Amino acid sequence: MNCSFWMLIHYAFQIQPYQIPDGPGWIKSVGFDLNAKPGEAHDFDDIPVMLQGVLEDRFQLKYHWEIREQSVYDLVVTKSGKLRPSIVKAECPRPFADSEGVPQDAPCGDLDNTSGYTKGYKLTGSELAASLSWLLSKPVVDKTNLAGAYDVELRWTPDSVEMKSNGSSEHDTPDIFTALQEQLGLKLEPSKGPVRVLVIDHVEKPSDN
Repeated sequence: MNCSFWMLIHYAFQIQPYQIPDGPGWIKSVGFDLNAKPGEAHDFDDIPVMLQGVLEDRFQLKYHWEIREQSVYDLVVTKSGKLRPSIVKAECPRPFADSEGVPQDAPCGDLDNTSGYTKGYKLTGSELAASLSWLLSKPVVDKTNLAGAYDVELRWTPDSVEMKSNGSSEHDTPDIFTALQEQLGLKLEPSKGPVRVLVIDHVEKPSDN
C-alpha cells in the first residue's frame, strides 16, 4: 500500500539505493497500491523475480546494468580479538522460517539496525560488509580476510551514519565509524571501486485498473 516505484524496484532486484543512480523524480514521491497473486505456489525467493515482471508489464520498465566507479568503504581489521566468535551452532534459517538454536532477538547472518543500536548473529566478514552497506547506503568491500562467523553488537550515535568517516560526535556514544573500531576492531576506509548499477532506460506511471 502506498509504495513508491523506488521501493518496488529495490525489492524486485534486491539492490541498494546507490545502485539506482538515475530515474525521474516521481519514482520516489508517488505511492502505488499493488495487489498481485501468483498463479501457483512459489518459493519465497521467487517473489522478487516475479515482481520484476510486474514492473516491466505495469510500469513499462526498461533497464540495463552497468559497472560504474563509485566511492566505497573498505572494511579492514585494525585490532584482532575484538570480534566474538558466534555462539550459534545451527544453520541460519531461511526468511520467515524458525530454527532451533538460533536466538530470536536479532537476525542470523544479517544485522538488525535500530536507532543507535546494531545487532546480528553468525555473520561472516562478507555478510558484515554487505549489512553495513545497507546501513550506510554506500558500498562496503570486505577486506578483513576473516574466517569463521561472528556475533556483532554495536552502540553508536544515530545521526552518525550521515557524518564523514573522520567526523566526531558531541554525544557520549561514538559515531558508527568510531564504534566499529572501538567495539569490533574494524575500520571503514574511504576508497574507490567498481559498483554494479541498474540504469533505468524507460519507465511510465501505470494506468488505473
